[in-house]
Amino acid sequence: MELEKIYTIDQSLELLFETFEDLNLYGLVHPLIRKVEFLERRDLGKAYQIIEQPYRYLPFRIKYKAIVQVNNINNKEIQYTILGIPWTDAEINYSFEKNEIKNSTAIKFQLQIGGELPRFVQKILQNKMMKAQDELMAVLIGSSTR
Repeated sequence: MELEKIYTIDQSLELLFETFEDLNLYGLVHPLIRKVEFLERRDLGKAYQIIEQPYRYLPFRIKYKAIVQVNNINNKEIQYTILGIPWTDAEINYSFEKNEIKNSTAIKFQLQIGGELPRFVQKILQNKMMKAQDELMAVLIGSSTR
């Protein structure tokens, strides 16, 4: 299952890119992430341990790993590969494009979910992740108007 959405934020590409490439910074604005711990630098990118509370009203948290890969050469692109969620393959891709005229940045968000989970469960997970993404971008949009 794949989902895609484009957000426009009135902040510099460089500042946004810096926030998204460092999961410690990203975790500060993500509505579900409660803790981020840098694990190690790998050939493919940086590895982090993430603790997330998927539902504010339920007292349980999940723990998983994320590998962050950065393509900073031509296109400003970041890929998060999510590991450790049972029966789930998840990948998030961000690409950043500067709009010089409007002094803003377009962020293209792509989410891919696969694995052994039934399709309806993948859809629930996809909707949850999309809602969190909308909340994260709302925080960034709100911070750009201050």
